[in-house]
Amino acid sequence: MWRRNFPKDAASRIQEIFKLNERPPTHDLESRSGFDKKELDGMKDVFRYFDRDQNRHLDQKELKELFKYQVGSQIHEQNFQTVFKKMDLNSDGVISFPEFVSHQSSRNKELPTTKVIHENFALFDRNEDGFLNLDEVRHLLLYMGEEAGRVDLRQLFVAVDSDKDGRITKKEFHKMMRDYFKR
Repeated sequence: MWRRNFPKDAASRIQEIFKLNERPPTHDLESRSGFDKKELDGMKDVFRYFDRDQNRHLDQKELKELFKYQVGSQIHEQNFQTVFKKMDLNSDGVISFPEFVSHQSSRNKELPTTKVIHENFALFDRNEDGFLNLDEVRHLLLYMGEEAGRVDLRQLFVAVDSDKDGRITKKEFHKMMRDYFKR
């Protein structure tokens, strides 16, 4: 009944507002995520690049490609499904840019549990020898969004490798991750 008396221009304006709310402006994402404009612009570029069908959402295939790019290798299917469900906040089967930013933001804010740290260790231990070598640490840093040159990477590796055996153990990895997320 109320629809008959509702002006058409007001109805269209409300629809426009709802459409705008589906895509929060960058400055709103800045305040909610803790990322600055430059960081968000970089994320937006990566998001758009992997949004192959240009529908402003990442489906599972597109997100897997993005993770493969970030990690440098395929992510285990079980781990991927867990992460995908966590990222898909509205359970619509795709990841929107705000959901992507929310995931990146939560990754940077929450202190991971021991279980999560060990799962991530297994994810980056590409040769499955129970240790991380220099190349595996490089992939880890890229995934975390950190850029490190050869010298910086070597210095980090030496600093984390407390027993100086040329490999990073789970214990050393655990300490490194705790320190990273506390900063």
